Amino acid sequence: MPSAQTVMLAIHCKRTENVELKAPLLQYVREAYSDRDADDCADDLAAVQTLRNELVLAQSGSQGMHRDSLAKYFRALTAIEARFPISAERGHAKLSFPWADAFRPAKRAAQCNVHFEKAAVLFNVGAVLSQQALQVERGTGEGITQACRLFQEAAGAFALLRDTEAAKADASGRPVDLSPECCSMLERLMLAQAQECVFHKAALDRKSPGTQARLAKQAASMYAEVAALFAAPALASHFERSWAVSFFWGGGCGCGCRCVVFCVCGGARRRCLTRAPLSSRRTCSLSPKTAT
Repeated sequence: MPSAQTVMLAIHCKRTENVELKAPLLQYVREAYSDRDADDCADDLAAVQTLRNELVLAQSGSQGMHRDSLAKYFRALTAIEARFPISAERGHAKLSFPWADAFRPAKRAAQCNVHFEKAAVLFNVGAVLSQQALQVERGTGEGITQACRLFQEAAGAFALLRDTEAAKADASGRPVDLSPECCSMLERLMLAQAQECVFHKAALDRKSPGTQARLAKQAASMYAEVAALFAAPALASHFERSWAVSFFWGGGCGCGCRCVVFCVCGGARRRCLTRAPLSSRRTCSLSPKTAT
């Protein structure tokens, strides 16, 4: 029976630096409205400042970022967006949000754009969900189902990121990890891993060889799509080759060849359901430290 403990990938969170939110926003309120209005919103802005400070502190903590904290800060940013114009334009609140590329941490970008901040937070929501999926014990049916759900939620976060906030960030200074190409690749990777979980659940439940074959073929097709997206010029040159992790989902079929293969045990027979030359597969340089 195929093992559910195959190599899967989680995504590193983007990292940021301390940003003073409260003072610039209070200054904007004083200039655009009044001192009294600034005093009225001071406590609310202090709470938002605390939320962001917690994200910075979580980067160095053993528990890492928590999706509930990220979601709470994202909602706060949405409220700020509706009330405070943040940009480099005259008369707007001047706030610069710095973030490192998740896959090239030495590459940092900063934008005076609340959508850039929201995009980075939404990216980290997807990353945290993928990390939680890897932490699940996938040796049981319940664990496989939970991991599948988390991978699907991570895919949804990356799709939402691509279609909303990343598209509103300044394209000229947008890092690669927030590009439409990268968001699409991460979405498809999470969905492929979710589909792999479905295949392993079917194998664990001893579904018919035909059912397993169909699910295996679907997973193989989805991984091939991820490999094609990863090979795009916008991504292929961005990822560190030292991080290279093959999209190799394998099993011994007894044929002695190096191939990507899904096998179903049928009594004493092992039947190769899907096979592709390993040389035709692409490599993905994501997060070997979080692979399991």
